[in-house]
Amino acid sequence: MKNVLQYTILGLLNNKALTGYEIYKSFSEVIGEIWTAKHSQIYNELKKLLQSEHIYISNIDESSKVTKKVYSITSLGKEALYHWIETAEEEENNKDPFAIKIYFFDHLDHEDKQKLLSQKKNAKTEKLTYLNYIYNQLDPQNDLQHILILKKAILREQAYIEWLDFCASEL
Repeated sequence: MKNVLQYTILGLLNNKALTGYEIYKSFSEVIGEIWTAKHSQIYNELKKLLQSEHIYISNIDESSKVTKKVYSITSLGKEALYHWIETAEEEENNKDPFAIKIYFFDHLDHEDKQKLLSQKKNAKTEKLTYLNYIYNQLDPQNDLQHILILKKAILREQAYIEWLDFCASEL
């Protein structure tokens, strides 16, 4: 497997058995700060992982209107996950649509450039405030993984704000 989303799902299932919805929900929480996935992508990957026998359906809950499948990781899935964690060197994704806007914003007048940078800085500052709030709620004894990921997200936002300040100072 070379798909990071598949490994992310395996990692979540390595912690505990989850429904597809619970996996999706994890992406709107802390994992969403480093990796995002749409509902359809997750269910597509779950099908692939089932077919490759990296996961299995450990329970089916039919007590509500919607049948809920509970997914668990297999020993093959654990082996693949651990191998990936121990050996994989991943290339980072550097896509940033806003930076492309900055690259091409020469035609804007000075005031519009400043406004664009200011709007982005405000959004990034709000995001940083939110991340710091969550970070400060975590317990170092029980939430180490969340702390490590949130610290990366906080540093990312701080660096982005510094870059925006640099851009504004260069105008």
